[in-house]
Amino acid sequence: MKAAAVTTKALTKAFLGKLGGARADRGRMACAAALLAALALPLPSGAQTHQPLNRFENGEVADADEVNENFDLLLQRIEALEAALASGLDADGDGFTPATGDCDDADPNAFPGAPEVCDGVDNDCSAVVDDGDADQSCSGLGSSCGVGRCLAGGTCGLAPANAGTLCRSAVGSCDVAEFCDGSSTECPANGVEPAGSVCRPVAGSCDVEDVCDGASATCPDALVPSGVVCRGAAGVCDAAESCNGLSPLCPANAFQPAGVLCRPGLGGCDGPELCTGSGAICPADPGCSCLPPEQDCGGFCAVNCP
Repeated sequence: MKAAAVTTKALTKAFLGKLGGARADRGRMACAAALLAALALPLPSGAQTHQPLNRFENGEVADADEVNENFDLLLQRIEALEAALASGLDADGDGFTPATGDCDDADPNAFPGAPEVCDGVDNDCSAVVDDGDADQSCSGLGSSCGVGRCLAGGTCGLAPANAGTLCRSAVGSCDVAEFCDGSSTECPANGVEPAGSVCRPVAGSCDVEDVCDGASATCPDALVPSGVVCRGAAGVCDAAESCNGLSPLCPANAFQPAGVLCRPGLGGCDGPELCTGSGAICPADPGCSCLPPEQDCGGFCAVNCP
């Protein structure tokens, strides 16, 4: 039944024409009642249900006087029918009617603004099937270089990721990152830096430059062997430092202990010089000679002068 063909006046006229006579035709009244009942229209707000109307809707015999007493209620029912047909019935209960944009009133999952999923249906009533967010419903699919896409026919599948998309990060100084090529859904084979590529520069005088071997992703860690001098002595009271084979750094500078002979005496009034333990240079020779006692070098000359 088209909404444009149904008016209160037309339905009322049809109803009165069917009523006729002092007593109603049971079959015709039952047919009219079935129409209203099938539409499941609610009673208007404040309306009261009367026994004659109940009898009429149940197909029982009712005389004209009984029907006339409730005719106002029937008119309200008809007016409710007219309004519903004018605005469109929400057959699927999704809150939208064809008049308000529902593109499929038999599908409660299809209405304006509904989430678009990959199912071959225009869920959001945009007039385009599987558009917009349909790919998001395929996000559960994926591989290292493949992304879920809504394919023709409303099925999810894999499509190659954009070329240059990182698919495997480098895991060491001699490893290289891999990127999608834009044509395959799988990441390229793992690769490493060529042999001889510097992977760690020299970090100290006891370190050596490390290079990749072309097979491993890990950079070797080599050091100067233990015992190799890394800092030579800077004076007779200085000590040479050597690598220990454990650290890339040369040990801290150290001096000869205090009291170590650094210059022997020449005899006579010249005595030996000893390291102080705090410097690399041997103390200067005082150059003592035979002098009066008050100017003697600690009494050395008094004993040793010829």
